[in-house]
Amino acid sequence: CAALDALGEIPDLPFAPTMNTPLPPAPFGENEQALMSLVLASAPPADVAAHDTVEEGALTAEIERRRTLQSALRLAGVHADFLADGSLVVTVPSTASAIDQAAHAARAALVVKEHWPAAEVAVCTGRGAVRGRVPVGDVVEQAAQLLAVRSTPSPTRATPPRNGVRVDKLTAGLLEPRFALTPSPEGPLLVGEEKD
Repeated sequence: CAALDALGEIPDLPFAPTMNTPLPPAPFGENEQALMSLVLASAPPADVAAHDTVEEGALTAEIERRRTLQSALRLAGVHADFLADGSLVVTVPSTASAIDQAAHAARAALVVKEHWPAAEVAVCTGRGAVRGRVPVGDVVEQAAQLLAVRSTPSPTRATPPRNGVRVDKLTAGLLEPRFALTPSPEGPLLVGEEKD
């Protein structure tokens, strides 16, 4: 073939045994999930319906409340984003200790409750990852389930209580005894941090 003749002779290359050479460990990528704690907050269902007809003054007050809350959360060392539906998601920096990470998320949840008392707030610890700026994974679903249970009235009470922050069982175990938790029919509620 004329094309092969034009290439000339191919020099001998040293053989690289790829099957016997171990591959380097894969770096922790954004598709991999790890243990993380996060805070999810949303307006109660009645407040969400009221936001469909927001007046300009109320909108300005809402924007200012969000800015104040995000500023307070930045000072607490966490990342906070409001989603399109008005929910707030707060992620804490990952640490070597699950206990420290859960405590950081609990403190952030208490800041949310302080600045947005009407909000339904949940703290969860579980498997997840941050993609872009938004957390994904089981931990997000767990937090959403806690908020869904919390906002559904039960037959024994007309409206769900708004005091305290809902926590999953794993987070509750990581927070004790440094934080004040109280039982509720739907699960533990975080009500504050214990004083030394």
